[in-house]
Amino acid sequence: MQPKTRLLVFGLLFSAANSFASFLTFYWPVHPHGSKTIADALGLFGAFAILAGLVLIPIYLFVPKYRYLAVVGVPVALLLVAGSFLGGKIGIILRMDAFEQLAARSSPLVAAIDQFVVDQGRPPNDLTELVPKYLPAVPSTGMGGYPEYEYLVGSRAEEYAGNPWALLVRAWGPGINFDEFMYFPKQNYREYLYGGGPIERIGDWGYLPE
Repeated sequence: MQPKTRLLVFGLLFSAANSFASFLTFYWPVHPHGSKTIADALGLFGAFAILAGLVLIPIYLFVPKYRYLAVVGVPVALLLVAGSFLGGKIGIILRMDAFEQLAARSSPLVAAIDQFVVDQGRPPNDLTELVPKYLPAVPSTGMGGYPEYEYLVGSRAEEYAGNPWALLVRAWGPGINFDEFMYFPKQNYREYLYGGGPIERIGDWGYLPE
């Protein structure tokens, strides 16, 4: 097999694998059987692939030894970079759809806390206080990579725009991504100013990208 043919075949296979890895980086943690650890590893693979693509372009264009491969190498390197962004974009779309489903799926938990407040005159100290009168068990989020709700009450909750209690799903990773999916009973998400950007409303919940 000629060098150009080998480069083309390897490049296309690697680009397809990288695009799929970029997709899973964002989508796999929110899948019911997903894993944040695996998604983080795939994120590192995707970052390496983008870097490799950006490095290879000037090599094929300006290093005489490899210039004869430029007609194949440059398009393949560009495809490698583009595939990363395309796979990631699709993954993000499905990721946000999964959080929209989580917002709807969390309604019984929110309703149980609200009813506890009505009955007891205070928020529960922790979610186990809801069991068994208000809920049969403390629910999971249903997301493999982010399986647990974090319940805040008292001074910890007040840090979140003065709410008496709050629910969080820490959707962290990969890298320095510290996204949070949150529920405020006051629904005053615009008053919570922290981190990298404005809160995106998803149903009665808010998603903070960082």
